Amino acid sequence: MYEKATEPSIDRLRAGELYALSLYQAARQLDDAFSDRNTRAGERSGFRDRALAHYRSFVSIWGDADPIFSDKVAEARARLARLKAGQSGPSRKQP
Repeated sequence: MYEKATEPSIDRLRAGELYALSLYQAARQLDDAFSDRNTRAGERSGFRDRALAHYRSFVSIWGDADPIFSDKVAEARARLARLKAGQSGPSRKQP
């Protein structure tokens, strides 16, 4: 019984991939909110801290991923370094 429950399966592998990608997407959204000029000053710090945490988690999970995913990992590392330095991303255009 135990052996069956621990056998790798496509569903389990896919679930891990989805989890890592959800961290990446959440970090991007928080990063964008941090960089948005319309975001109130009091909210910016929280967005930055949460984005940093999500990028760190994503890089720790996918840091040694297959080369096919290297572009996302490289982008996450670059955004992580920028946020660590306290810099915001490119400003978003006003609607």
